Amino acid sequence: MKILFVHANFPGQYRYLAVRLAQDPTNTVVAIMDERNDVAGREQFGIQVHKYKLAKVVAKAIHPYVAEFDDGVRRGQQVARICVGLRQKGFIPEVICVHPGWGSALYLKDVYPESRVLTYCESYNPAPRSLISILTPSIREASTLCCMAALGTPSIFSAWTVATGA
Repeated sequence: MKILFVHANFPGQYRYLAVRLAQDPTNTVVAIMDERNDVAGREQFGIQVHKYKLAKVVAKAIHPYVAEFDDGVRRGQQVARICVGLRQKGFIPEVICVHPGWGSALYLKDVYPESRVLTYCESYNPAPRSLISILTPSIREASTLCCMAALGTPSIFSAWTVATGA
């Protein structure tokens, strides 16, 4: 099976799953991550790791509320560029495991429409919110919502997210 992991801080929550899947010689495991979060030893256990560099901000002035969302769009573009290169080399994953909180998943279905996607929503809060939280929106949640909409897939919420409503 061909499996793609996308996490800005790979392996993150996929630490044990990615290694276990890579130990099976019938699997091809590829990961995409932000190069700023790289530490030694990530390219172990047969996991092919691709790193992206977040493109610089182009606009002269970005409203503070959307600055993190802008990062998410640029991050999604970088991930998509790597995916296009992988696709051109014949790598089409059957399953994509992605943490959508930083915008990484925005364009995955554009490159891999045939792949099944499993999102890990670590800190998305679908519960009703207070007036204060509505007035100061969580841009990370906006990135997550946009990724979920773009992917149109079921999501997994962490036990912490479910327990705390965070």
